[in-house]
Amino acid sequence: MPYAMTLFDNFPTPDDRNGNGAEPVTTLPDPIGLYDPFVHAMVDDPYPVYRQLRDEHPAYYNSGRDLWAISRFDDVQGAARNWSVFSNAGGADIDVGAQFFGIGDFVDSDPPRHERLREVVKSPFAPKAIAELERNIRDEVNRLLDPMLERRSGEFVGEVATKLPLAIIFDLLGYPRSDGATLLPLLYDVQMREPGDDQVPEAAIRARTALNEYIEDAAAQRRKDPRDDILTQIVSAEKEGRVSREEIPGMCLLLMLAGWETTTVLAGNAIWLLARHPEQRRILTERPDLIPAAIEEILRFDAPVQHLARVATEDTVLHGETIPADSRIVLLWASANRDERRWDNPDAFDVERDPKRHFAFGEGIHHCLGAPLARLEGRIILETLLSREPDFDVGEPERLPQVIIRGIGRLPISFG
Repeated sequence: MPYAMTLFDNFPTPDDRNGNGAEPVTTLPDPIGLYDPFVHAMVDDPYPVYRQLRDEHPAYYNSGRDLWAISRFDDVQGAARNWSVFSNAGGADIDVGAQFFGIGDFVDSDPPRHERLREVVKSPFAPKAIAELERNIRDEVNRLLDPMLERRSGEFVGEVATKLPLAIIFDLLGYPRSDGATLLPLLYDVQMREPGDDQVPEAAIRARTALNEYIEDAAAQRRKDPRDDILTQIVSAEKEGRVSREEIPGMCLLLMLAGWETTTVLAGNAIWLLARHPEQRRILTERPDLIPAAIEEILRFDAPVQHLARVATEDTVLHGETIPADSRIVLLWASANRDERRWDNPDAFDVERDPKRHFAFGEGIHHCLGAPLARLEGRIILETLLSREPDFDVGEPERLPQVIIRGIGRLPISFG
């Protein structure tokens, strides 16, 4: 399925990308309990708390939030692979109920519904299909970097890390890039949260409604005018009875958010980490063949998706604690990725580390469909920047106020 990559005419500028709910984190409330998912994804360094959980409370109950947290690698992997006991049907995001984004959000479902919906959209994200995008992605990265390198400074997240993956997922879905000026603020708003607050802001609810309406209108157009894009593929599945009309908005919104935000955060984290670890940057500059492994280390070291939730379908005993049926459980991907029981010296950022399986893209039947695309985009960004201008420095990042995603909203960059 070919996708034409075009220039960023009328695409949002860095200053346009934030909506009403996308203010950077400046202060944080005190967490409720040792671990609080409504706070710890936003702090500068949550990893000491994760270590304490692994060492002292591997099955941790937060009575104030009425939820459990599982933090060790083997436990997280076992739970993620056992969907019949640790169900997604109650909602994978701890901050919203099931199907918040729409009933077609197949992350919030178990088999057979999960397989039915995922099967409809999996072919465009297969490794072979994604590999065909490499040349166009590389051209776009160079176009995005050109003005920044000419000025010798910029804001990396807004000018590169946001624009590239959003443009690509727009192309795949079949949305005009010119619609980014309208949709990008809504995408930020639908994910933004008030630090420490377990209630979804009104701005997020309004943004979800507007995004779903946009998708419904686009789907109506495809029913009249089919094209070579994923949305047409979904509409065709509707005609065949494999997808209901009501499921389409949730499916498309899930793909749009996942295709954009995970890669944006990966790219921002990569530049931040390489700026803070110049010796690791030097290794990659001298050994670009290590960049694919470095992407895995970046994902392991600071996972974009810190955790996802499950609901226990039966009483479960773990480390001497009984997790009752119907309990909400947080699977702490980011903690498992730093588990010293699996990795030597896990708190060290080492681009020469021998890659092992990590959970940055989840685990089990819900492993991220777009993982090959995120890896490709991240690799090309690093290859291009380090080959063109490896001498860079960054200012202090501004973190996004989000519960699930640990990401940088703004990252000033300058070149020597």
